[in-house]
Amino acid sequence: MSPENGSHLNDGQIIQSLVEKANLSPALREHLSSCSICIAKRKNFEGNLTRLGEMARNSAPSLRKKIILPWAQSEKTYQWLLGWRRISALSGAVAIALLFIGLVFWNNPQGSSLAKLNDEMLKDERFMAEISNLGKSDLPQTWLDISGEFDVNINEEMLEIIAPSS
Repeated sequence: MSPENGSHLNDGQIIQSLVEKANLSPALREHLSSCSICIAKRKNFEGNLTRLGEMARNSAPSLRKKIILPWAQSEKTYQWLLGWRRISALSGAVAIALLFIGLVFWNNPQGSSLAKLNDEMLKDERFMAEISNLGKSDLPQTWLDISGEFDVNINEEMLEIIAPSS
């Protein structure tokens, strides 16, 4: 219905005039400004909206207290439990890893294996020094100089000749 035919604005046009008056056609705006019935209808509807807004403000809870809806509360509780599950699972995994690392180093500690290796190397060096000393003659250098040989193979016979035992 349009006001050109002598009719008044319908409820949708009245609401449109309250919400977005700029989008009304010029004919509707002109009718709304001159028709006392449509103006009264608009003011009545506007008053009803104002009272509805006041009733909503009065029945709304204060902003100081946060409202938690039942489904939001159960979801929040579930998330809290899920968070604890994650934390406990992570701490359990860390504990198992530390236990494993501790057992590995306790059974074969890196420091003691290096110390063992160092000891074995020292023993090997002493053993090699003993072997090289066995190839050397135990005779004093002056005796070796008398024999005239630098690489003397001293055996039991030679020792008997040089230093008889009886």
